[in-house]
Amino acid sequence: MKPSETSKLHIELIIAFVLYLGLSAYLIYIHEPWRDEIHAWLMAKNMSIPELIRFSRHEGHPVLWHILLMPFAKTGAPVWTMNALSSLIVAIAAFFFLFRTKLHSVLKIVILFTIPFLYIFSAIARNYCLVLLGVVLVGVLYEKRYEKPVLYSLPIMLLVFSHALAWGFVAGLTITFHVTELIKGIAGKSKLEKKSVRGIVIGFVGIALCSVFAVLTLAGERNSGYMTYRTPDTYRMVICLVAIAVLLLAYSLIFSRETIKESLVILTTNLFMVLIIFTVYSALILEREMLVNAFLLFWIITCWKKPAWKPLVSWGIAFVFPLIFLGSGLQYYNTLKVDRTWYYSGAQQMAAYINVFLPEEEEILVDSGAICQTIVPYTDKKLYDILYQAEIEDSLYHVFNIEGSEEAVKDIENHSEYKGKYIICAFAFEEYDTDRFEQIFETDMPIENEQYTLYYIH
Repeated sequence: MKPSETSKLHIELIIAFVLYLGLSAYLIYIHEPWRDEIHAWLMAKNMSIPELIRFSRHEGHPVLWHILLMPFAKTGAPVWTMNALSSLIVAIAAFFFLFRTKLHSVLKIVILFTIPFLYIFSAIARNYCLVLLGVVLVGVLYEKRYEKPVLYSLPIMLLVFSHALAWGFVAGLTITFHVTELIKGIAGKSKLEKKSVRGIVIGFVGIALCSVFAVLTLAGERNSGYMTYRTPDTYRMVICLVAIAVLLLAYSLIFSRETIKESLVILTTNLFMVLIIFTVYSALILEREMLVNAFLLFWIITCWKKPAWKPLVSWGIAFVFPLIFLGSGLQYYNTLKVDRTWYYSGAQQMAAYINVFLPEEEEILVDSGAICQTIVPYTDKKLYDILYQAEIEDSLYHVFNIEGSEEAVKDIENHSEYKGKYIICAFAFEEYDTDRFEQIFETDMPIENEQYTLYYIH
Protein backbone atom coordinates (compact mmCIF):
# COMPACT_ATOMS: atom_id res chain seq x y z
CA MET A 1 0.00 0.00 0.00
CA LYS A 2 1.31 3.47 -0.89
CA PRO A 3 2.10 5.96 1.91
CA SER A 4 -0.65 8.31 0.68
CA GLU A 5 -3.22 5.50 0.89
CA THR A 6 -2.07 4.61 4.40
CA SER A 7 -2.39 8.23 5.46
CA LYS A 8 -5.88 8.49 3.93
CA LEU A 9 -7.12 5.39 5.76
CA HIS A 10 -5.60 6.68 8.98
CA ILE A 11 -7.46 9.97 8.60
CA GLU A 12 -10.73 8.11 7.98
CA LEU A 13 -10.26 6.15 11.18
CA ILE A 14 -9.45 9.29 13.16
CA ILE A 15 -12.60 10.99 11.89
CA ALA A 16 -14.64 7.88 12.73
CA PHE A 17 -13.15 7.73 16.23
CA VAL A 18 -13.87 11.40 16.96
CA LEU A 19 -17.45 10.97 15.73
CA TYR A 20 -17.76 7.85 17.85
CA LEU A 21 -16.61 9.73 20.97
CA GLY A 22 -19.16 12.46 20.29
CA LEU A 23 -22.02 10.00 19.90
CA SER A 24 -20.92 8.17 23.05
CA ALA A 25 -21.03 11.43 25.02
CA TYR A 26 -24.54 12.11 23.72
CA LEU A 27 -25.73 8.62 24.68
CA ILE A 28 -24.33 9.07 28.20
CA TYR A 29 -26.25 12.33 28.42
CA ILE A 30 -29.61 10.83 27.45
CA HIS A 31 -29.28 7.46 29.22
CA GLU A 32 -31.09 7.03 32.53
CA PRO A 33 -29.34 4.36 34.67
CA TRP A 34 -31.27 1.13 35.07
CA ARG A 35 -31.91 -0.61 38.35
CA ASP A 36 -29.09 -3.14 37.87
CA GLU A 37 -26.67 -0.31 37.06
CA ILE A 38 -27.65 1.53 40.24
CA HIS A 39 -27.45 -1.72 42.19
CA ALA A 40 -23.75 -2.04 41.32
CA TRP A 41 -23.21 1.63 42.16
CA LEU A 42 -24.76 1.18 45.62
CA MET A 43 -22.63 -1.89 46.25
CA ALA A 44 -19.51 0.09 45.41
CA LYS A 45 -20.66 2.96 47.60
CA ASN A 46 -21.62 1.00 50.72
CA MET A 47 -19.29 -2.02 50.77
CA SER A 48 -15.63 -2.69 51.37
CA ILE A 49 -13.65 -4.87 48.97
CA PRO A 50 -13.88 -7.93 51.28
CA GLU A 51 -17.64 -7.41 51.51
CA LEU A 52 -17.89 -7.11 47.73
CA ILE A 53 -16.01 -10.36 47.30
CA ARG A 54 -18.17 -12.10 49.90
CA PHE A 55 -21.40 -10.98 48.25
CA SER A 56 -20.26 -11.53 44.66
CA ARG A 57 -22.01 -14.92 44.55
CA HIS A 58 -25.32 -13.06 44.72
CA GLU A 59 -24.34 -11.07 41.64
CA GLY A 60 -23.40 -14.12 39.56
CA HIS A 61 -20.19 -12.59 38.25
CA PRO A 62 -16.90 -11.22 39.68
CA VAL A 63 -16.78 -7.74 41.18
CA LEU A 64 -13.98 -6.03 39.24
CA TRP A 65 -16.56 -3.62 37.82
CA HIS A 66 -17.75 -2.72 41.32
CA ILE A 67 -14.17 -2.16 42.49
CA LEU A 68 -13.57 0.23 39.60
CA LEU A 69 -16.70 2.15 40.64
CA MET A 70 -15.60 2.38 44.27
CA PRO A 71 -13.41 5.53 44.16
CA PHE A 72 -16.19 7.47 42.46
CA ALA A 73 -19.15 6.11 44.43
CA LYS A 74 -17.46 6.54 47.82
CA THR A 75 -16.37 10.12 47.13
CA GLY A 76 -19.85 11.31 46.25
CA ALA A 77 -19.54 11.49 42.47
CA PRO A 78 -22.85 11.73 40.57
CA VAL A 79 -24.34 8.42 39.50
CA TRP A 80 -23.79 9.14 35.79
CA THR A 81 -20.05 8.87 36.47
CA MET A 82 -20.35 5.11 36.09
CA ASN A 83 -21.74 5.57 32.57
CA ALA A 84 -18.83 7.84 31.72
CA LEU A 85 -16.41 5.23 33.08
CA SER A 86 -18.05 2.48 31.04
CA SER A 87 -17.86 4.61 27.89
CA LEU A 88 -14.21 5.42 28.60
CA ILE A 89 -13.35 1.73 28.86
CA VAL A 90 -15.16 0.99 25.59
CA ALA A 91 -13.47 4.01 23.97
CA ILE A 92 -10.10 2.47 24.87
CA ALA A 93 -11.26 -0.79 23.29
CA ALA A 94 -12.43 1.17 20.22
CA PHE A 95 -9.04 2.85 19.90
CA PHE A 96 -7.18 -0.46 19.90
CA PHE A 97 -9.76 -1.96 17.55
CA LEU A 98 -9.42 0.88 15.04
CA PHE A 99 -5.69 1.51 15.17
CA ARG A 100 -4.11 -1.78 16.27
CA THR A 101 -5.95 -4.45 14.27
CA LYS A 102 -5.46 -5.40 10.61
CA LEU A 103 -9.06 -5.36 9.46
CA HIS A 104 -10.04 -3.21 6.50
CA SER A 105 -10.95 0.33 7.60
CA VAL A 106 -14.46 0.08 6.10
CA LEU A 107 -15.14 -3.04 8.14
CA LYS A 108 -13.81 -1.41 11.31
CA ILE A 109 -16.04 1.62 10.89
CA VAL A 110 -19.13 -0.48 10.16
CA ILE A 111 -18.61 -2.56 13.31
CA LEU A 112 -17.77 0.49 15.44
CA PHE A 113 -21.11 2.16 14.71
CA THR A 114 -23.36 -0.82 15.38
CA ILE A 115 -25.51 -0.58 18.50
CA PRO A 116 -23.70 -3.20 20.62
CA PHE A 117 -20.32 -1.48 20.30
CA LEU A 118 -21.63 2.08 20.42
CA TYR A 119 -24.44 1.80 22.96
CA ILE A 120 -24.95 -1.44 24.85
CA PHE A 121 -21.39 -1.89 26.11
CA SER A 122 -20.68 1.80 26.67
CA ALA A 123 -23.57 4.07 27.65
CA ILE A 124 -25.25 1.32 29.66
CA ALA A 125 -22.86 0.96 32.58
CA ARG A 126 -22.30 -2.69 33.37
CA ASN A 127 -19.38 -5.08 33.43
CA TYR A 128 -19.85 -5.91 29.74
CA CYS A 129 -17.50 -3.03 28.93
CA LEU A 130 -14.66 -5.01 30.54
CA VAL A 131 -15.47 -8.02 28.37
CA LEU A 132 -15.22 -5.96 25.20
CA LEU A 133 -11.91 -4.41 26.26
CA GLY A 134 -10.46 -7.81 27.17
CA VAL A 135 -11.56 -9.40 23.88
CA VAL A 136 -10.09 -6.59 21.78
CA LEU A 137 -6.78 -6.66 23.68
CA VAL A 138 -6.57 -10.44 23.24
CA GLY A 139 -7.18 -9.96 19.51
CA VAL A 140 -4.51 -7.25 19.25
CA LEU A 141 -1.89 -9.33 21.09
CA TYR A 142 -2.84 -12.66 19.54
CA GLU A 143 -0.16 -12.73 16.84
CA LYS A 144 2.51 -11.86 19.44
CA ARG A 145 1.44 -14.48 21.98
CA TYR A 146 4.57 -16.59 21.39
CA GLU A 147 6.86 -13.57 21.63
CA LYS A 148 5.14 -11.98 24.64
CA PRO A 149 3.14 -14.73 26.39
CA VAL A 150 2.98 -12.92 29.74
CA LEU A 151 1.67 -9.72 28.18
CA TYR A 152 -0.82 -11.75 26.13
CA SER A 153 -2.03 -13.51 29.29
CA LEU A 154 -2.87 -10.27 31.10
CA PRO A 155 -6.10 -9.45 29.19
CA ILE A 156 -7.16 -13.09 29.66
CA MET A 157 -6.78 -12.56 33.41
CA LEU A 158 -8.86 -9.40 33.04
CA LEU A 159 -11.58 -11.46 31.35
CA VAL A 160 -11.64 -13.89 34.29
CA PHE A 161 -12.76 -11.02 36.52
CA SER A 162 -15.03 -9.33 34.00
CA HIS A 163 -18.03 -11.66 33.70
CA ALA A 164 -18.72 -15.31 34.50
CA LEU A 165 -19.89 -15.90 30.92
CA ALA A 166 -16.39 -14.99 29.73
CA TRP A 167 -14.96 -18.07 31.44
CA GLY A 168 -15.66 -20.32 28.46
CA PHE A 169 -13.74 -17.89 26.28
CA VAL A 170 -10.88 -17.87 28.80
CA ALA A 171 -10.86 -21.67 28.82
CA GLY A 172 -10.74 -21.82 25.02
CA LEU A 173 -7.84 -19.37 24.81
CA THR A 174 -5.91 -21.14 27.55
CA ILE A 175 -6.41 -24.64 26.16
CA THR A 176 -5.51 -23.76 22.57
CA PHE A 177 -2.34 -21.90 23.57
CA HIS A 178 -0.99 -22.34 27.10
CA VAL A 179 -2.07 -25.95 27.69
CA THR A 180 -1.24 -27.06 24.14
CA GLU A 181 2.26 -25.58 24.24
CA LEU A 182 2.96 -26.92 27.73
CA ILE A 183 1.93 -30.41 26.64
CA LYS A 184 4.26 -30.12 23.65
CA GLY A 185 7.06 -29.09 26.01
CA ILE A 186 6.44 -32.01 28.34
CA ALA A 187 6.37 -34.39 25.36
CA GLY A 188 9.63 -32.93 24.08
CA LYS A 189 8.02 -31.67 20.86
CA SER A 190 8.21 -27.96 21.59
CA LYS A 191 10.35 -25.80 19.32
CA LEU A 192 10.03 -22.72 21.49
CA GLU A 193 12.88 -20.99 23.27
CA LYS A 194 13.15 -21.40 27.03
CA LYS A 195 12.21 -17.74 27.50
CA SER A 196 8.91 -18.26 25.67
CA VAL A 197 8.17 -21.47 27.56
CA ARG A 198 8.84 -19.71 30.85
CA GLY A 199 6.47 -16.90 29.85
CA ILE A 200 3.77 -19.40 28.90
CA VAL A 201 4.13 -21.11 32.29
CA ILE A 202 3.87 -17.77 34.11
CA GLY A 203 0.82 -16.81 32.06
CA PHE A 204 -0.85 -20.17 32.64
CA VAL A 205 -0.26 -20.03 36.40
CA GLY A 206 -1.63 -16.48 36.54
CA ILE A 207 -4.78 -17.41 34.62
CA ALA A 208 -5.26 -20.56 36.73
CA LEU A 209 -4.92 -18.68 40.03
CA CYS A 210 -7.31 -15.95 38.89
CA SER A 211 -9.82 -18.57 37.74
CA VAL A 212 -9.69 -20.54 40.99
CA PHE A 213 -10.15 -17.38 43.04
CA ALA A 214 -13.07 -16.17 40.88
CA VAL A 215 -14.84 -19.54 40.95
CA LEU A 216 -14.49 -19.87 44.72
CA THR A 217 -15.91 -16.40 45.34
CA LEU A 218 -18.97 -17.18 43.21
CA ALA A 219 -19.53 -20.64 44.66
CA GLY A 220 -22.54 -21.05 46.94
CA GLU A 221 -26.27 -20.60 46.95
CA ARG A 222 -27.65 -17.43 45.41
CA ASN A 223 -30.56 -15.51 46.88
CA SER A 224 -31.08 -12.64 44.44
CA GLY A 225 -33.79 -14.19 42.30
CA TYR A 226 -31.85 -15.67 39.42
CA MET A 227 -34.29 -16.66 36.69
CA THR A 228 -33.92 -20.28 35.66
CA TYR A 229 -37.23 -20.58 33.82
CA ARG A 230 -36.97 -21.22 30.08
CA THR A 231 -38.79 -19.46 27.28
CA PRO A 232 -38.82 -19.94 23.49
CA ASP A 233 -36.07 -17.31 23.36
CA THR A 234 -33.95 -19.55 25.57
CA TYR A 235 -33.98 -22.38 23.06
CA ARG A 236 -33.53 -19.97 20.15
CA MET A 237 -30.41 -18.64 21.85
CA VAL A 238 -29.05 -22.13 22.43
CA ILE A 239 -29.65 -23.12 18.80
CA CYS A 240 -27.86 -19.98 17.60
CA LEU A 241 -24.89 -20.56 19.88
CA VAL A 242 -24.47 -24.14 18.74
CA ALA A 243 -25.01 -23.23 15.07
CA ILE A 244 -22.39 -20.46 15.14
CA ALA A 245 -19.82 -22.73 16.76
CA VAL A 246 -20.50 -25.64 14.40
CA LEU A 247 -20.42 -23.47 11.28
CA LEU A 248 -17.12 -21.82 12.21
CA LEU A 249 -15.60 -25.18 13.06
CA ALA A 250 -16.85 -26.70 9.79
CA TYR A 251 -15.42 -23.77 7.87
CA SER A 252 -12.04 -24.27 9.53
CA LEU A 253 -11.98 -28.01 8.86
CA ILE A 254 -13.09 -27.72 5.23
CA PHE A 255 -11.60 -24.49 3.92
CA SER A 256 -9.02 -23.04 6.31
CA ARG A 257 -7.25 -25.33 8.78
CA GLU A 258 -5.15 -22.41 10.00
CA THR A 259 -8.26 -20.98 11.74
CA ILE A 260 -9.00 -24.16 13.69
CA LYS A 261 -7.71 -22.88 17.04
CA GLU A 262 -9.77 -19.70 16.82
CA SER A 263 -12.88 -21.69 15.94
CA LEU A 264 -12.25 -24.02 18.87
CA VAL A 265 -12.14 -20.98 21.15
CA ILE A 266 -15.61 -19.94 19.93
CA LEU A 267 -16.83 -23.54 20.34
CA THR A 268 -15.65 -23.61 23.97
CA THR A 269 -17.13 -20.17 24.59
CA ASN A 270 -20.55 -21.01 23.21
CA LEU A 271 -20.83 -24.44 24.84
CA PHE A 272 -20.04 -22.86 28.22
CA MET A 273 -22.77 -20.27 27.65
CA VAL A 274 -25.21 -23.06 26.81
CA LEU A 275 -24.27 -24.78 30.07
CA ILE A 276 -24.93 -21.61 32.05
CA ILE A 277 -28.24 -20.99 30.27
CA PHE A 278 -29.51 -24.47 31.14
CA THR A 279 -28.22 -24.64 34.71
CA VAL A 280 -28.05 -21.12 36.15
CA TYR A 281 -29.71 -18.35 34.18
CA SER A 282 -32.21 -19.12 31.43
CA ALA A 283 -34.29 -15.95 31.10
CA LEU A 284 -33.50 -12.40 29.95
CA ILE A 285 -30.90 -13.59 27.47
CA LEU A 286 -30.68 -10.49 25.26
CA GLU A 287 -27.63 -9.24 27.16
CA ARG A 288 -25.99 -12.60 26.54
CA GLU A 289 -26.52 -12.10 22.82
CA MET A 290 -24.49 -8.92 23.12
CA LEU A 291 -21.64 -10.92 24.64
CA VAL A 292 -21.77 -13.32 21.68
CA ASN A 293 -20.97 -10.33 19.49
CA ALA A 294 -17.93 -9.48 21.58
CA PHE A 295 -16.57 -13.01 21.41
CA LEU A 296 -17.17 -13.23 17.65
CA LEU A 297 -15.16 -10.03 17.32
CA PHE A 298 -12.12 -12.04 18.45
CA TRP A 299 -12.62 -14.49 15.58
CA ILE A 300 -12.80 -11.83 12.90
CA ILE A 301 -9.80 -9.90 14.29
CA THR A 302 -7.61 -12.98 14.39
CA CYS A 303 -8.86 -14.74 11.23
CA TRP A 304 -9.22 -11.81 8.84
CA LYS A 305 -6.06 -12.68 6.89
CA LYS A 306 -6.49 -16.44 7.11
CA PRO A 307 -9.45 -17.55 4.93
CA ALA A 308 -8.43 -19.92 2.15
CA TRP A 309 -10.45 -18.27 -0.62
CA LYS A 310 -9.38 -14.68 -1.02
CA PRO A 311 -10.74 -12.12 -1.37
CA LEU A 312 -14.33 -13.35 -1.84
CA VAL A 313 -14.55 -15.56 1.24
CA SER A 314 -12.55 -13.06 3.24
CA TRP A 315 -15.07 -10.29 2.64
CA GLY A 316 -18.06 -12.62 2.73
CA ILE A 317 -17.22 -13.92 6.18
CA ALA A 318 -16.18 -10.49 7.38
CA PHE A 319 -19.54 -8.88 6.72
CA VAL A 320 -21.47 -11.67 8.40
CA PHE A 321 -20.25 -10.27 11.69
CA PRO A 322 -21.51 -6.70 11.26
CA LEU A 323 -24.85 -8.20 10.24
CA ILE A 324 -24.92 -10.20 13.47
CA PHE A 325 -24.00 -7.03 15.39
CA LEU A 326 -26.73 -5.07 13.66
CA GLY A 327 -29.32 -7.83 13.96
CA SER A 328 -28.98 -8.31 17.70
CA GLY A 329 -28.46 -4.60 18.24
CA LEU A 330 -31.78 -3.79 16.59
CA GLN A 331 -33.48 -5.54 19.47
CA TYR A 332 -32.17 -2.71 21.60
CA TYR A 333 -33.63 -0.04 19.35
CA ASN A 334 -36.61 0.47 21.68
CA THR A 335 -34.23 0.90 24.60
CA LEU A 336 -32.39 3.62 22.73
CA LYS A 337 -35.70 5.19 21.73
CA VAL A 338 -36.81 5.29 25.38
CA ASP A 339 -33.57 7.01 26.35
CA ARG A 340 -34.27 9.66 23.74
CA THR A 341 -37.99 10.23 24.24
CA TRP A 342 -39.22 8.82 27.56
CA TYR A 343 -37.85 7.55 30.85
CA TYR A 344 -37.05 4.17 32.38
CA SER A 345 -38.21 4.66 35.96
CA GLY A 346 -40.17 7.02 38.20
CA ALA A 347 -37.19 7.13 40.58
CA GLN A 348 -35.90 10.60 39.71
CA GLN A 349 -39.41 12.03 39.75
CA MET A 350 -40.10 10.59 43.21
CA ALA A 351 -36.69 11.69 44.51
CA ALA A 352 -37.30 15.24 43.28
CA TYR A 353 -40.63 15.35 45.14
CA ILE A 354 -39.43 14.01 48.49
CA ASN A 355 -36.32 16.18 48.37
CA VAL A 356 -38.46 19.33 48.17
CA PHE A 357 -41.66 18.56 50.07
CA LEU A 358 -40.73 16.15 52.88
CA PRO A 359 -39.03 17.20 56.14
CA GLU A 360 -35.23 17.35 56.00
CA GLU A 361 -34.52 14.54 58.48
CA GLU A 362 -37.50 12.40 57.55
CA GLU A 363 -36.92 8.63 57.34
CA ILE A 364 -39.09 7.26 54.57
CA LEU A 365 -40.42 3.70 54.50
CA VAL A 366 -40.41 1.63 51.32
CA ASP A 367 -42.28 -1.58 50.56
CA SER A 368 -39.53 -3.09 48.39
CA GLY A 369 -35.84 -2.34 48.65
CA ALA A 370 -35.23 -4.32 45.46
CA ILE A 371 -37.32 -1.83 43.43
CA CYS A 372 -36.95 1.37 45.41
CA GLN A 373 -33.15 1.26 45.43
CA THR A 374 -33.35 3.10 42.09
CA ILE A 375 -34.36 6.21 44.07
CA VAL A 376 -31.33 6.17 46.39
CA PRO A 377 -28.71 7.97 44.22
CA TYR A 378 -31.01 10.96 43.77
CA THR A 379 -31.83 11.73 47.41
CA ASP A 380 -30.16 12.14 50.81
CA LYS A 381 -33.26 10.84 52.59
CA LYS A 382 -32.98 7.61 54.57
CA LEU A 383 -35.08 4.82 53.04
CA TYR A 384 -36.17 1.94 55.29
CA ASP A 385 -37.29 -1.44 53.91
CA ILE A 386 -40.30 -2.58 55.99
CA LEU A 387 -40.16 -6.15 54.67
CA TYR A 388 -36.63 -6.87 55.85
CA GLN A 389 -36.61 -4.33 58.67
CA ALA A 390 -33.41 -2.71 57.46
CA GLU A 391 -32.02 0.35 55.75
CA ILE A 392 -32.43 -0.04 52.02
CA GLU A 393 -28.69 -0.47 51.40
CA ASP A 394 -28.72 -3.44 53.79
CA SER A 395 -31.54 -5.20 51.97
CA LEU A 396 -30.02 -5.25 48.48
CA TYR A 397 -29.36 -8.98 48.54
CA HIS A 398 -32.71 -10.22 49.74
CA VAL A 399 -35.02 -12.07 47.38
CA PHE A 400 -37.36 -9.98 45.25
CA ASN A 401 -40.66 -10.73 47.02
CA ILE A 402 -43.87 -9.05 45.82
CA GLU A 403 -46.19 -11.02 48.10
CA GLY A 404 -43.94 -10.39 51.09
CA SER A 405 -43.90 -6.66 50.38
CA GLU A 406 -47.69 -6.54 50.15
CA GLU A 407 -48.05 -8.41 53.43
CA ALA A 408 -45.56 -6.05 55.08
CA VAL A 409 -47.69 -3.06 54.04
CA LYS A 410 -50.83 -4.74 55.38
CA ASP A 411 -48.99 -5.41 58.65
CA ILE A 412 -48.21 -1.72 59.16
CA GLU A 413 -51.23 -1.47 61.51
CA ASN A 414 -49.26 -3.63 63.96
CA HIS A 415 -46.35 -1.19 63.97
CA SER A 416 -47.24 1.88 65.98
CA GLU A 417 -43.79 3.32 65.28
CA TYR A 418 -44.77 3.73 61.62
CA LYS A 419 -47.64 6.10 62.41
CA GLY A 420 -47.01 9.59 61.07
CA LYS A 421 -44.39 8.40 58.58
CA TYR A 422 -44.32 8.37 54.81
CA ILE A 423 -44.04 5.23 52.71
CA ILE A 424 -43.05 4.82 49.06
CA CYS A 425 -44.80 1.86 47.48
CA ALA A 426 -43.58 0.22 44.29
CA PHE A 427 -46.63 -2.06 44.10
CA ALA A 428 -50.26 -1.01 43.73
CA PHE A 429 -52.40 -1.91 46.72
CA GLU A 430 -55.96 -0.77 46.12
CA GLU A 431 -57.24 -3.47 48.49
CA TYR A 432 -55.29 -2.08 51.44
CA ASP A 433 -56.99 -0.22 54.29
CA THR A 434 -57.05 3.21 52.62
CA ASP A 435 -58.28 4.89 55.83
CA ARG A 436 -54.74 4.51 57.15
CA PHE A 437 -53.00 5.60 53.95
CA GLU A 438 -53.31 9.02 52.43
CA GLN A 439 -51.93 9.27 48.92
CA ILE A 440 -49.58 12.24 48.64
CA PHE A 441 -47.90 11.85 45.29
CA GLU A 442 -47.71 9.42 42.38
CA THR A 443 -45.10 9.35 39.62
CA ASP A 444 -46.00 9.04 35.98
CA MET A 445 -46.00 5.56 34.48
CA PRO A 446 -42.56 4.94 32.92
CA ILE A 447 -41.73 2.49 30.18
CA GLU A 448 -40.66 -0.30 32.57
CA ASN A 449 -43.69 0.11 34.91
CA GLU A 450 -41.34 1.18 37.71
CA GLN A 451 -43.92 3.59 39.11
CA TYR A 452 -43.92 4.84 42.71
CA THR A 453 -46.68 6.11 44.99
CA LEU A 454 -46.04 8.11 48.17
CA TYR A 455 -48.47 7.69 51.11
CA TYR A 456 -48.77 9.23 54.53
CA ILE A 457 -49.58 6.73 57.32
CA HIS A 458 -52.29 7.90 59.73
